[in-house]
Amino acid sequence: MTPEERREKRRQQFAAYYAKHADEIRARTRAWYAANSERAKEHQRKKRFDHPDKVKAIKAKYYAAHKERDNASNAQWRAKNQDRLAAYRISRRELSAEWNRKHPDAVRSSRHRRIATEKHAEGNWTAEDLATLRKILGVKCLAHGNHEGAITIDHIVPLAKGGTNYPTNLQPLCLKHNCAKGSRSCADYRTSEQVVEVLKAFRSRVVV
Repeated sequence: MTPEERREKRRQQFAAYYAKHADEIRARTRAWYAANSERAKEHQRKKRFDHPDKVKAIKAKYYAAHKERDNASNAQWRAKNQDRLAAYRISRRELSAEWNRKHPDAVRSSRHRRIATEKHAEGNWTAEDLATLRKILGVKCLAHGNHEGAITIDHIVPLAKGGTNYPTNLQPLCLKHNCAKGSRSCADYRTSEQVVEVLKAFRSRVVV
């Protein structure tokens, strides 16, 4: 029996088992999720962050196979639950705004990742990565050395010039200097000691 035949046999066995015990499996799944909802949500968030292309491909494949059924089911549900849907949208906006206020660095990370994707740039960074950078580089503008104004995250080598979105290509700059630097300059305001510390902290990442 070839490896593919063994895999197909296992798939058939699982399908038969699931068909026979579907209600029991769903009940166990719901019970586990109810007891571990935060853990499950964090796992899904990490999965989407670490493997965005894979998750997108899985969703696209599922949608293509169930498009008509899902569209009809969704339209029917929306027609029956207009008031509930409106309340849900308001609640989601409020929860999203509250989460964004509590996690500004995660919001920054998401925004930078989206921009990097649009510019076909490699790399990503997390709120934890940013906290590590702050320990090394501080929370002041590296261009003039003070804390005046909003401190932004600058790509040393601009994404437009082929720079990456890895932590090794980031530095804190005030809004004024970040805008002045723009996408024309590759000015690196870090000291040589800071560069060494950053490379040590993120040695497993791609270095620009």
